[in-house]
Amino acid sequence: MDETTILFVNKEEALQLTRKTNVRAALDQLAERAPCVVVKLGRRGAIAAADNQVVSVPAFELSPVNTTGAGDSFAAGLVHAFLSGRNLYGCLVQGNACGALCTLQVGGTGGSLT
Repeated sequence: MDETTILFVNKEEALQLTRKTNVRAALDQLAERAPCVVVKLGRRGAIAAADNQVVSVPAFELSPVNTTGAGDSFAAGLVHAFLSGRNLYGCLVQGNACGALCTLQVGGTGGSLT
């Protein structure tokens, strides 16, 4: 973790890694080890910590067809936004958008942006 620029974990992973019982406490602990920590919350969106700030965004409301690849698409969208210089909020929104689009078709990448 100490060599990671962006650490992506889901809620269960965050709680298990830290042995905490709530996401915010887990996020805070993980943020002591990595410059940017993102906790994916599925239908509840995502929360992230970087540069002494914590930002959360809700998920887009839609009717998913298949969630295969949604987490990977989320990460790809967020990393793209990060490398483009967007702020933490913008990174989370773009990640959520990419993850949401992925769920609209079967196969993991059919709904992705090209």
